[in-house]
Amino acid sequence: MPASMTETEDGVVLIANGIDPVMRWNGYDPAASRAGVAAPTTAPTVSLVDTPPRPNIPGRAPSGSGPITGTYLAFVRFVDRFGNRSDPSPFSNTVVADGAGGFVYDGVPVPADGAVVRRQVLRNTDGQQSTFYVDIDTTDLGSTSLFSARLDADLAAQEAQPLFADDGTAVFNRYGRPPSTVKLLAFHLGRAFGGGVEDYAEGSVAVANGSTAVLGSGVEWSAEFRGRFLHVLGGDKPYEIAACDPVAGTLTLAEAYRGPTDAYAAYSVRPDPTLPNTVFYSEAGRPESWPAVNAFTVDQDGDRVTALIPFDSFLFVAKRRRMYRLSAESDPARDGYVFNSIDRGCVNHRCWAQVNNTLYCLDEQGAYRFGGGRDADAISTPIQDLFRNTSRDGLRINWRCARYFHAVVSPSEEVVRWFVTINGGYLPRWALCFSYSLSRWWLEEYPYPIGASCRGRTGRPTSSWGAAAEQVYLGGRSAKCWGLGGSPTDGPVSWQPSHGGLVSTAGPLSVTAAATFPASVVGSPVTVCSGRGAGQTRIVVASPGDGVLVVDRPWVVTPAAGDGYAIGGVPYRFRSHRLELAASEDREELSVRVGYEPQRWGTAAVRRYNDHDAKPEALAADLSPADGDGLSGRKGEREMRLDMTYPHGYFLVRADRHREGNTPGLRSVRVEIEGVSGPTRHRFNGLRVKGAVT
Repeated sequence: MPASMTETEDGVVLIANGIDPVMRWNGYDPAASRAGVAAPTTAPTVSLVDTPPRPNIPGRAPSGSGPITGTYLAFVRFVDRFGNRSDPSPFSNTVVADGAGGFVYDGVPVPADGAVVRRQVLRNTDGQQSTFYVDIDTTDLGSTSLFSARLDADLAAQEAQPLFADDGTAVFNRYGRPPSTVKLLAFHLGRAFGGGVEDYAEGSVAVANGSTAVLGSGVEWSAEFRGRFLHVLGGDKPYEIAACDPVAGTLTLAEAYRGPTDAYAAYSVRPDPTLPNTVFYSEAGRPESWPAVNAFTVDQDGDRVTALIPFDSFLFVAKRRRMYRLSAESDPARDGYVFNSIDRGCVNHRCWAQVNNTLYCLDEQGAYRFGGGRDADAISTPIQDLFRNTSRDGLRINWRCARYFHAVVSPSEEVVRWFVTINGGYLPRWALCFSYSLSRWWLEEYPYPIGASCRGRTGRPTSSWGAAAEQVYLGGRSAKCWGLGGSPTDGPVSWQPSHGGLVSTAGPLSVTAAATFPASVVGSPVTVCSGRGAGQTRIVVASPGDGVLVVDRPWVVTPAAGDGYAIGGVPYRFRSHRLELAASEDREELSVRVGYEPQRWGTAAVRRYNDHDAKPEALAADLSPADGDGLSGRKGEREMRLDMTYPHGYFLVRADRHREGNTPGLRSVRVEIEGVSGPTRHRFNGLRVKGAVT
């Protein structure tokens, strides 16, 4: 399941997926550990000893000559190495001292969590039981019997733990662990918030009428399923899970199953039905302490919470089709209010991004920007066909894989990218790219699935990190990470080609060139960038020598000799909007001038589309690079080739004509440019139109 992460004010990262326990990582430990501290489950026993104290004889009757007099009881709590406390153990028995010399605490719970480094025994002072004080604070984690002769005057100077606040609210039990059911996390105004749920439905289950035993097949269950509910397809009702054994792959139900026996039943494990609309939160300043009472709900409208978005002074709670706003000044339990904000939602917790004072979000209606008020500004109109599933290119977003979508901002490019799954794919390989400074859209297709994205720096925090430029990092398969447009991490620099040239021969699963390839090309994408097989990208899985590259899947169109190829190149395609022609009875010049930065590598295809034609216009005559400022083509072909090394840095696409306003004829044109970036990125820096209404 895609994990949700949030960073607390002290730099700790909390991680949740709705299935397993919430984890924490401080950036230094080799692995994440479970957040919070488990509370002791058994109560200590308190007894009194005489003077001198004899802790090895617990329960010895006091002699009456000691200084301790009063009525006492105690509890135990654990403290981990990060300073997090646990909830208290059950309270001990009550003892009445009349001249005792000290206290013996027997049956002191022993922690099972390796992160615990201290045990604390807290006791009251005589005459009150509203505040307890730390009587013993020890790093001895194994002894079950501890002794203290601390007097009340000294005890009252120790760390205090009130049982109740002034308004009567219990505060001694506010150190619970974050609930494992939360799928989404956010940090806002000193508190960690968690919400959303994740249903588990992998594999199948064997259920039998009259039995509480359930056996899983093809499952990876969690011990955290205890207390959740088993829903069996064709069953009579949901059944609460009393226990789960992840190793054996078995569940024990709280009551016997009364549905039909089925050896391979479809099923799902779901939390309590009230939780999809519940948001939990931690104590202020203690992001790993989550009292069970710290929670609020949003409207039960048949939808589920999909994202938690801290923005400005509010926490926005998003569903698929709606956004709510939490306003709280100090404590959501006391002064928190939830309001309906806008009738737009968010696909998931990773599909929003903030740029200055604006949120950019993606939902099933499209992309929109939001300033925190009552209105949302739709921005995806130019690519709305992708959301209506009516794209002329046959592209449509696969919403069944929406849990894997994610977004990232690239400030240096002034671009927001939403990584989505298109058509029959499973993981995101496409990015919907929006230039928020120019209000322009384009699509990017990546050779690998991109499972995650973030913005950051590389280097050591104490030296080179401060000097490194911030950039976007993309998470790929096999735990690899790539830098987008900057310094590399795993793999080629932004997939820029280290090798390129012309194809000599090709087979269904290979391509051969007059080149010597290093072993490092394995795992890199190879793209056919010109010729018959242009536009295809495959992954190199082997390089056995003699200029042969073996690819991961067959070519749709086998490349021909002379086709251009690039290893590690980035394919791109730009198509302008329709340029409406101005009506004129005279023959007028129509030209589209495109500027570009000359490169030392590469070519691009240039095509012109008339009106609503699905195919580009064929060339009426041969065109040489000298006549076309780097453009060339043959009569009858439907594209021209642009030599990106041509020094002029611009080219013209012409369509001279004359047409009266009310007579049939050409009314609009579009220009398309497609290619593969070389060792440096192909840059086009202007489009000027003559003879068209812009």
